[in-house]
Amino acid sequence: MTNTSEQAHEIILKCSGQASALAAIPVPVIDVAASAYVQVKMVNRLAEIYGAKKVSNTSLVIGSLVSSVIARVISDVMSSLTKDSQLANILSESVLKSGLIGLFTKLTGEIYKNHFANGGMLDDMSFDEFSENFKMSLQSDQLSVQNIVQSAVGDLIPKLV
Repeated sequence: MTNTSEQAHEIILKCSGQASALAAIPVPVIDVAASAYVQVKMVNRLAEIYGAKKVSNTSLVIGSLVSSVIARVISDVMSSLTKDSQLANILSESVLKSGLIGLFTKLTGEIYKNHFANGGMLDDMSFDEFSENFKMSLQSDQLSVQNIVQSAVGDLIPKLV
C-alpha cells in the first residue's frame, strides 16, 4: 500500500490527464463543464484520502469553474495572437487548451493536497485563499517550462516501461 502523499500524487496525475483530454472537446461550454467536473471529483478524492470532512461542494464547484474558464480564456487569447504565425501551425487551439487545463488541474490538486495535508478541510478553503495559492504557484520557479517538462517526462517514463 502506498502512502497518502503517493496516492494523492497519482490521483492528481490521473485527473490532470483526464481534464486535459476533456478540454480538447471542441464545444466551448462542454469542455469547461467537463474539466470542472474532473477537478471537483479529484478534490473530493483527495479530501477522502486525507480524511478531510466536507459539508458542501459549492465553493469547490465555483473555484473549479473559474479555473476552467480562466484556462479557456487564456487559450483563446493565445490562439488569437498566434493565428497569423507559424506557431499556430505547431500549437493548435485544442492542444494549447488541453495543456492549460491539465496544468490548472494539477495546480488545483496540489493546492488542495497541501491544504488537506496541513489539517485543512474542504469547507475552510476560501476562494481568496485558493486564488492567492494559485497565484503564488503560477509565480513560483516550479512552473518554469523546464521544470514542467522534467516533471511530466519523469512521471510518464515509469508508466511506459
